[in-house]
Amino acid sequence: MSKRVPAVRSGDVLIPALGFGTWQLDHGTAQPLVETALEIGYRHIDTAQAYRNERDVGAAIAASGIRRDDIFLTTKVWIDQFAAGDLQRSAEKSLEKLGVDHVDLLLLHWPKPDVPLAETMAALNAVRERGLTRLGGRRPGADRHRPGPRQGAGPGDPALADPAGRHRHPPHQDPGPHRREL
Repeated sequence: MSKRVPAVRSGDVLIPALGFGTWQLDHGTAQPLVETALEIGYRHIDTAQAYRNERDVGAAIAASGIRRDDIFLTTKVWIDQFAAGDLQRSAEKSLEKLGVDHVDLLLLHWPKPDVPLAETMAALNAVRERGLTRLGGRRPGADRHRPGPRQGAGPGDPALADPAGRHRHPPHQDPGPHRREL
């Protein structure tokens, strides 16, 4: 991890506080931009199944020459994969697309009221126990849309909430002209 970027701690895991997000980077744009981000010092890369760019993100990481352990990789499971069994298969598929054996943080992208949270969190814990992710939880900001306690899957199974701060945009709202591009 870059010594110039502050980090937050979750148990024994350090999470770079500044990450490079890949939302809306598709159709071949993700790979060169992630390569550039890694080249200039980013070490936290954020993607999601819904972004449809996990293959490009994985290719950029592989092409970077940076040790996998020096990159903090986050991806998110989409809501149609929250049921037990589905979530585990979905995580495996993401790892395959990313070309890695684990991610550092696996998040639930958005609340899904029709799948019990306890079932989803148990499935997320099972993924963590298999070593497919180091940490798990709900996407920052998602808790405000679902009642109940915050729950996570990580060292000692504490709640992992807002792992790298608050999401800077209201949910499903385009940031519009305020978005800065690298």
